[in-house]
Amino acid sequence: MMKKSPLKKQEIAKNRAADILMFSNISKFKSGSYIFLNLSVKNIGSPSAVYGWHLNVKLPDGTLLLNRIPDMIPNGMKLVDKTSGKIIAQFHSDNQLVEKTIVAIQRGSFVSGWLWFKLPNLTQEQLKSSTIILYAQDIMDKEYSMKVDISKNDPNFNTNYFPGSGKNIFN
Repeated sequence: MMKKSPLKKQEIAKNRAADILMFSNISKFKSGSYIFLNLSVKNIGSPSAVYGWHLNVKLPDGTLLLNRIPDMIPNGMKLVDKTSGKIIAQFHSDNQLVEKTIVAIQRGSFVSGWLWFKLPNLTQEQLKSSTIILYAQDIMDKEYSMKVDISKNDPNFNTNYFPGSGKNIFN
C-alpha cells in the first residue's frame, strides 16, 4: 500500500487545478464522459520522474469510480461543438503530460500538459457534480494527490493556452 504524502518536494501545482475541459459522448466513443486536465508538475527537490497517474471520481451520493488511468490523446484529436460544428480544441503529440513526466524533471523546473480520462457510464451531469482526486507518484514511490470539487468550478471556462503544455490546442 502506498503511503500518501503531503505535497512537498515534487508537487502537482495547485494553481492549475481549474484548467479542466469536460465532454460527453465524443463521436468515436459510445457512452460516458471524458475529462481533460491541464496541469503542471513542479520539482523543488532532487530530479525525479512522475508516473502512476490515476483518477478517482466521487459522486455526490458517495459512489466512487476508482483508479481510472489516463488514455493517450491521439495526435490531431479534435473536440467539436455538436451544435455549431466549431472546433473547440485540437490536441497534438506534445500535449501529453504522461510522456513529459516519464523522464526526470530537474530541480527548479516544471512541466505542463494534458491528461485525458474516459469515464464510461458516467453522465456529464454526474461528472459536473462530482469531486475528482488525481494521483501520481515519483520515482521513490512517494504518492502525491490533488483534489478538485468540480461542482465548484465551471469546467468549460477560461480555455486559454498555457505555456509549456505543448502546442496551443485552442487555435
